[in-house]
Parts: sequence; structure tokens; C-alpha cells
Amino acid sequence: MAAGGAASFAACRPPWTGPSDTPAAAPITVSYGTDWTVAGGNQPRAEIMDKALTLFAQKYPNITLNTTDLAGGNYRDKLAAMFAAGTQDDVISPDVLSQAHYRDVGALVDLAPYVKTAKIDLKTFTYVDPVWSVGTKLYYLPFQVGGNTWYFNKTLFQRMGVPLPAESWTWTDWADSAKKLSKPSADEDGQAQYGLLINLANPQGTILPFLVANGGHHISADFKQTLLNTLESLEALRWVADRLLRDRSLAPPPASGGKRVNFDDGAVGMEVGGSKNIGARLTTLAGKFEWDLMHMPKSPRTGKRAAIFNQGPNGITVRPTGSTARVEAAFTVVQFLAGKDVQLLIARDRANTPALRELVTTSPFADPPPANMNVFAKMLDSVLDFRYFSLYGEFTAAYTAALNDIWNGKVSVETGAQQATAAGNAVLAKAGGK
Repeated sequence: MAAGGAASFAACRPPWTGPSDTPAAAPITVSYGTDWTVAGGNQPRAEIMDKALTLFAQKYPNITLNTTDLAGGNYRDKLAAMFAAGTQDDVISPDVLSQAHYRDVGALVDLAPYVKTAKIDLKTFTYVDPVWSVGTKLYYLPFQVGGNTWYFNKTLFQRMGVPLPAESWTWTDWADSAKKLSKPSADEDGQAQYGLLINLANPQGTILPFLVANGGHHISADFKQTLLNTLESLEALRWVADRLLRDRSLAPPPASGGKRVNFDDGAVGMEVGGSKNIGARLTTLAGKFEWDLMHMPKSPRTGKRAAIFNQGPNGITVRPTGSTARVEAAFTVVQFLAGKDVQLLIARDRANTPALRELVTTSPFADPPPANMNVFAKMLDSVLDFRYFSLYGEFTAAYTAALNDIWNGKVSVETGAQQATAAGNAVLAKAGGK
């Protein structure tokens, strides 16, 4: 399992902002597989990558960086096909469900010696996921961070006479406000209105924060037990189920027969979403209604919150015909993408959360609008560990199917949690604790 060995490289050094400007000793070509391209449909990310590549060429003229367009379709399958064919790029950015796999199968270069030589302080980063390391070995450095927060429709709150979200809110205040915001029966225009919108098909991204804030988790620290039927987890699952089935303040999932509702349509009070949506919404929602960001309210049991920073790191692949010069050049690329020049581009365009802590808390990323951009700085000290492992995708798919019976009203929370626990444990047994 991933251990905390990466922290040992975070010695007391001046803040690291990126690689030196010293060019490579001799011309060399390395490749980078990325989905931050126009083909993926995310124009801000494509523009950031174009600017980053131009700047890299200026700073490191002896390193030719070729990019492989991995946007569109299934990114994970594309990457797997490249490894199967032996055509993987020198630098890759696996998605969160693949990072443990490539770490465990020997596909990646240990970056720890290079990090030590470069005197990189890992504490300068927004978050270093435990899945990136095993013992003293480190396999990734960050590039992009998908911070999940809650959006709220300020106009809807004001129209319904509901006080705006406050820092002091607990789940109780949250539930009360969501209920007041809701009109689950369609009005004369055929439009229902809901206080909450949560993607129940992605519980590791939307439900797990409830579990962790309440003192629970979906998997034990030793990766041997699913924890969805503990007291802490049951309380969290019951809170969500009550909003959906009792209060009807949580928009029903489309699969259960509910009409799909969207925050952007103005019919949702509060929605969990990623930082990558902020830049686009500043444009698409202009003139439609006022909105802002809010921190997840506190668990009444613990008085705590839990925050998510999904990680999109870069790693260097092992290649049979590789050389020290190739790895050193590839590490220059990885450092550069994690450094201040590129992270400032991300901060300005808000295509995601910057990977450097100082940029999360300062201008331009922390500047309004929206007014509550400082919510991301407040999230830094409550980031949850997903506890990724090689079969994490299969694990979450197994228990998600069982939890769906709760959301669809087929079984009680207790029965659904027991079934989800059994389904998760079957995958953990197959993984053998890793």
C-alpha cells in the first residue's frame, strides 16, 4: 500500500517554484501524453497547454517536447493500449483510477532521487496523494488539482427567503435550508426545484466527504475492510437518503425516473462541483442569476468537514531502451508542469485548482468573482485521502450498485449498506490487501 514516505523529502528548504532555467546539455526529444487539448472540448485547458508548451520551448531549447493528444473517448483505455503496444509516452498523467495500477506494475520511474537532487519541498504543493508513494519511493508530481466544493444559487435563496449559507452551518442547518428551497412537484411550467443536487452515481466523489467528515470512510486504512456499515457511515448515508426520499429536497437521480435538473438552469439551490467549472460559469451564468461558493457544512457528530482535491499528476514511464538523459529531460518536463509558471496559468484561467499551495491562497486564483473564492484555501487542511489502490475502480463500482438500491427506495439504509459492504469486501479480498 502507499505509505507516507514522500513526506521524508519535504525538508526545510525555501519554497520551490519550479526547475532551474539551465537547458539540457545536449538536444533530446521526449513525449508527453495529455488530454489538455482542443479535442477534449475544454478550450481553457487547451489554451493553457499551448502557452505552457511555448514557454517550455523558450526555457529549454535543447529539449524537444512532443505531445500525444489523448483527449476524447476513454482516456484510461487509450493509455492502457499504449502500454500494451509499448508506445507509451515518456511522461504520462494517469487518471485517479489508474495511478495505483501503474505504480504497482513497475511502469514508472522512482522520482524520489530527482526530487531530492532538485531540492523540491513537497509541502509547497496543494496536496500530495499517498497513492503516489510506497515507502521512500515517489512516482508522481502534481500537475492539476480538481478541487470539489459546493456551488449555491444566491438568487434562489433570496427569492425563497432562505438565509444564505453560513460558516457555522451543520448538516442540520443544511437540511432545513434545502427543504425550504425545494418544490419537488413540477410547477405550471413543468419545472421542479430542489435544494440539493448530488451525483449519486459517483459516491467516492460526492458521498465519501460525508462519511469522512462524520468520522467514517469507505475503506479501512489497511485496505482489508469496507466500512459502509459502521455507525459513522450509516449516519452519513441516512442523512443523504432522508434528503432524497423523505424531504425530497435532493434531486432524484435520472435512473430512478426523476427528470434531470441542472444547477445552470436555476432550479437547484446547492450543487457539489469541481473548480474546473468556475471559469466557464462566470461566463455562461452571467445575467442569469447570482451564484457563489460555499464550504461543505460541518458534521453534527464531529464538528468537522471533509474536502476533496482530485489529483492529476505526471509520472515518467520506464522504457527498455531508455537512458539517464531521457529520464532527466522528462523530469524537467514534470517539474516545469508542477512549477509556478504553469500553475499561474491554471490559476488565472481557473481550469482547475493550482497545484501550489501559495497560489490557492493568493491572487489571481483567490480573487473574486465569485465572492467566496477563499473557500479553497479553507479546504486545504481538511483534504480526505481516497485510499486509492489498484482495484479502486472495481471496488467503487461494486458498492455503488448496492447503494443505488437505497437511493431508489428498494431497501433500507441498513440493508443497502450491508450489501454494499459485502460487495466491496469481495473486491478487497481479490486485491489481497493491496
